[in-house]
Amino acid sequence: MVEEHSNQVFTADNFFEIAKAYPFGMSKIGGEMIVRDPMFLGENQSMICAGEVPKGCFVEILHGDIESLVSAAKSAKTTAKESFQPTENTVMILIDCISRVLVMGDQFQEELAAVREDGTPLFGALTIGEIANNSDTCLEFHNKTAVVGFFERPL
Repeated sequence: MVEEHSNQVFTADNFFEIAKAYPFGMSKIGGEMIVRDPMFLGENQSMICAGEVPKGCFVEILHGDIESLVSAAKSAKTTAKESFQPTENTVMILIDCISRVLVMGDQFQEELAAVREDGTPLFGALTIGEIANNSDTCLEFHNKTAVVGFFERPL
């Protein structure tokens, strides 16, 4: 399916270059989608992912574009900002899954521009997944996420 959609053929040498744009989605109770990035081929054409994919789990093959990735990061900023009253001492943090950057390439700058707030210092990290919950479930390991937060820096 991925080869047909991407017009590319998987080999041992190019697996990640193609697969990075086609993560797996696992639906959880409540409708949340947990994403897993295929990283490389294992034995017998198995795939090794960044994070667990339970045996027998139903997965969807996902695919997004730059616009949807940027939009999701901007939405994360909006959600974070709704629960925070910024002041002159506000600092913003962006934790982004490295796999987003690998898909976006130079266009990652568009995501940074979308989350920036005028005059608010921004710092962050590129990680191999993020650990989070949605406030009413257990912690999960996530791939392909952009997490935005605001806090007050000490004076």
